[in-house]
Amino acid sequence: MTDKNPIKNVHLAFACDKSWDHMQPCHNGKKCLSCHTTVIDFTQKCQEDLQAALESGGEICGRFRQSQLATAPQPASSSFKRMAAGILLTLGFTSLANELKAQVPPPPPDLPESHTDEKIFLGVVEKLPEYKHGGMAGLIKFIKDNMTQSPQADLEGMVVATFVIDTTGAVTNPKIVKSLSEWADQEVLRVVQLLEFTPSMQGNRKVNVTYTIPVRFTPAEEQKKRRKK
Repeated sequence: MTDKNPIKNVHLAFACDKSWDHMQPCHNGKKCLSCHTTVIDFTQKCQEDLQAALESGGEICGRFRQSQLATAPQPASSSFKRMAAGILLTLGFTSLANELKAQVPPPPPDLPESHTDEKIFLGVVEKLPEYKHGGMAGLIKFIKDNMTQSPQADLEGMVVATFVIDTTGAVTNPKIVKSLSEWADQEVLRVVQLLEFTPSMQGNRKVNVTYTIPVRFTPAEEQKKRRKK
């Protein structure tokens, strides 16, 4: 196994039921005799290899170990299912950047290379939407920098907004699904509509995807205490 970053948390648009053993060997993997697609063997590759393949464009079909996947993929079907991506922001307007955290489910642990019972999946890699200006860290910083100070010093709680990232990467149809106050709701809606993403990809198609952002507001007094620590 390479010493570089291991591949983790990969989403597959769908799983393929073709047999790896029955495919014809070729450069970087095997050629599927059914669809004539090159299936790249990522089981021993690193995150940089996967990123390079994604950036090359087109449909990426790969072979992965179960520990490299975010979840078990669904079988192939005639129509793709929409995937929902979510982050959780804890936002204090005067907090330091390192106090703002995005919480996502932890990836499955790596299994030893000698583990021969680990399930192997073949399938088309799905590329989830990503904030254009710095990924997750950039997204958190943008929201922190662009949210204005609440007129209520004791405002505390969470606003949850959901929206659709369309095939151009733009935010559309933003809605509040958990309200805190009229000001907080409108402020979150204002800021999320300024976000810009790279669109989600399923195979070689750009697709709409639903995104959810809960934003927590903390009282001004608590923010001051954090600043002094």
